[in-house]
Amino acid sequence: MIQLIFIRHAIAQERAEFQKKTKLDDAFRPLTSKGRNRHERMMGIMKKRWAKDIDLVISSPYTRARQSAEIISQMYDDKKVVECSELVPQSPPQAFIKWIKSQNFRGNTFVVVGHEPNLSLLITYLLAGSEYTFLELKKSGILCLEVDMLKSLGPSSAQLQWFLAPKMVLKE
Repeated sequence: MIQLIFIRHAIAQERAEFQKKTKLDDAFRPLTSKGRNRHERMMGIMKKRWAKDIDLVISSPYTRARQSAEIISQMYDDKKVVECSELVPQSPPQAFIKWIKSQNFRGNTFVVVGHEPNLSLLITYLLAGSEYTFLELKKSGILCLEVDMLKSLGPSSAQLQWFLAPKMVLKE
């Protein structure tokens, strides 16, 4: 069995404030120090309780997702991070599924770091075959699905294993 652990990026700088200050595209918005701290705490809990080891981190190329993925990589002995443009905001679930099936990844546990509402749409599609989401990942939220194998990934192909929202475990 394969585990796909979906993680929403950590808290990033406010969009409007960032664009006003820098004039840069939203894709370059970095994490805040509060976001980094909270993400490190959430990933520490994940590693201790549910995912003692991982094989690969797959990340949206946006700065906030990539920085979140790097935090995860460091906690797991610098596991490789692969960028996937199919995880950018507004990308349909089928795009990521097609991409991951085209790769020859080896392993059993893959972390996928991205954005809302895309991750929830992808998760809902894998669980129920629907493109209408029934859940929402909060920033640094984690949800684990299990599938038979990556090649069989598709609508209604996954089972929910566990879900962890920051408010469930962090006292802030």
